[in-house]
Amino acid sequence: ADRELGAGTVASYIHSTKEVGSVVVLRSETDFVAKNDEFIKLAYDLAMHVSAANPQYVKREDVEAQKLEAIKEMFAKEIADKPEALREQILSGKVDAYLKNIVLMEQEFIKDPEKKIKDLIDGASQKFGERIEVGQMMRFSAR
Repeated sequence: ADRELGAGTVASYIHSTKEVGSVVVLRSETDFVAKNDEFIKLAYDLAMHVSAANPQYVKREDVEAQKLEAIKEMFAKEIADKPEALREQILSGKVDAYLKNIVLMEQEFIKDPEKKIKDLIDGASQKFGERIEVGQMMRFSAR
């Protein structure tokens, strides 16, 4: 886990309507992995996923504290009438569900909803024998 991610690839995806597209930087430790066709395909699939699912953050830790507080406040109003003993548990569940929609690593993969993006990354790390992670992502829309 301490090894530097010194290599990687950039993949882009433009939807057939030409109205949405994305760019993803997929990082690896070595050029050997970064130039592998399966690694490049994974980066492309992630770019396609970003175009379709519109995540706002790569991982949960990227969500700013003030954004997290705003999310909690949004749901706090909804649970105000629930029993006090259950409020924290209900709030936590609602926040988790919300974050799963906006955090890339927690989203269900559009091509296989049985897998989360984190599962794809973890599987690739195991297959290639080195750490892999999404470095950056950006989605563009003409709308």
